[in-house]
Amino acid sequence: MGRFGRWVMSAIASQPFYLFRSADGGMSQSQCSRLARWSVPLCDLGPVREEDVRDVRGEFPRIDERYAGRRHASAYCALRVNSARADFQAVAHVHGSDFQVDHFSFGEEASVSEPVFVSRRSSAPRDAGWLLALAWRPDWTASRLAVFKAGHVPDGPVAMIHLPQRVPDGFHGSFVSDVFLASNSAA
Repeated sequence: MGRFGRWVMSAIASQPFYLFRSADGGMSQSQCSRLARWSVPLCDLGPVREEDVRDVRGEFPRIDERYAGRRHASAYCALRVNSARADFQAVAHVHGSDFQVDHFSFGEEASVSEPVFVSRRSSAPRDAGWLLALAWRPDWTASRLAVFKAGHVPDGPVAMIHLPQRVPDGFHGSFVSDVFLASNSAA
């Protein structure tokens, strides 16, 4: 191995990816995804190593974006608890040290978006903040924005904001602070 070591990446992987059409035009029936870790040599032509860490029916992992590209201790994702449905019903916290998964489910008929991490403030410790996720259930007339305390996902939302209508499944977003907006609007 070269003197520069290896680059290690953890992600959720599906084979084949169930949301895309296969080469014959049909939809994949696979709903199995897994937490995986890839290790890539930085300087030599050594092998790329792939390790399956845990089976999980999740997708759209997010981290505290302030630590993108660096070691992180937590990830958050949308999780499928009802294997008969293609969408996601829960918000999950994946612990980076041992890849344990804690989650909060909105029910088997719910639809949940990817959770987005929002830090408490720019100088807050790692993973100190909230998760925002859109949720909808058939017994609700509209979507709700669920606010979780990061690191305490199984405790459920600390707040639910009732939106005036249903937000379509598949809606994606990111959080940008007002400080960032103000500093970039002057440029």
